[in-house]
Amino acid sequence: MKILIEVHHPAHVHFFKNPVKIWQSHGHEILILGRERGVIPALLQFYNLPHENISKQSVGRFPMDELLQRNLALLKKIKSFKPDVVLSLMGVYTQAARVKGIRNIIFTDSEFQKLAHLIAHPFASYIVTPACFYKNLGKKQVRYKGYHELSYLAPKYFRPDETKLRLEGLNKDDNFFILRLSAWDTLHDINQKGINQKICRELINLLEKHGRVLISAEGQAPADLKKYLIKSGPEDLHHLLAFAKLVISEGATIASEAAVLGVPSIFINTTDRGYINELASKYKLAFYFKTPDNLIVQVAELLKNNNLRQEWQAKRNQMLGEKEDVTEFVVKFVENLS
Repeated sequence: MKILIEVHHPAHVHFFKNPVKIWQSHGHEILILGRERGVIPALLQFYNLPHENISKQSVGRFPMDELLQRNLALLKKIKSFKPDVVLSLMGVYTQAARVKGIRNIIFTDSEFQKLAHLIAHPFASYIVTPACFYKNLGKKQVRYKGYHELSYLAPKYFRPDETKLRLEGLNKDDNFFILRLSAWDTLHDINQKGINQKICRELINLLEKHGRVLISAEGQAPADLKKYLIKSGPEDLHHLLAFAKLVISEGATIASEAAVLGVPSIFINTTDRGYINELASKYKLAFYFKTPDNLIVQVAELLKNNNLRQEWQAKRNQMLGEKEDVTEFVVKFVENLS
């Protein structure tokens, strides 16, 4: 079976990396079409995944030039690679697969991305979502019991390595906190916001009384915050998340990654997702704020708890017991198409 995979966000690389290795071990031929955006090329290289980068990230919120460029490149690659199936997350480049009559599967977990759904879903063969996805996408929708992040952070596939903390001058017994700042420069970020600069500095001042603060910034960090930037490579970020005492994130992926690792996680963003809602309401692994008004109060309350690690690991174990092996689901779902 020949499988063509389109990725244009770092989380897409993580989602597919374990299924790819398994498909390869089963004798399938894989090709990933990447993108020169942020850490994507570094991750594809680090995990030794068969790939070609077919576009560079466009400047501005309306990347119509890149949309066209990637679709044309995908069309050419379909003609030369001759895949049996095309896989993607979000699926905004699935039109080329439909034009060539190739089955394509979209894996999505973000209900709010209405434009992506509008331009992609009509061309999909299947749309695969977590069971907690709160939108009904019709007869093409297939649900599974899990989250994207469990495809690479479930205990079967990921074991935190405390030696990865050394580059930051930390060990597993140190108190440290991770703050994730988004770039807010994409189409789906229009009219959305997270932590304002005033609250951000107040938050850092509070956290520094209890340990080290590390910042992961999607874009350029303000000059006075650069001293907090994580030095480690992108392939080590999940190890840092796993040992953090608390993670506060404007991005949903890192907020969810921390939560499924059993680390207290606060997501602050004006857009919601079914999986964040479930992690917060059902499993109490995360907190979700649309505005930063009560953020400092919530953080201060968590810092009073000396048993956070034990409590959150117990919650994590409950969650894991109710979810399926997402990697295995993805592998079998695709293979069953052959």
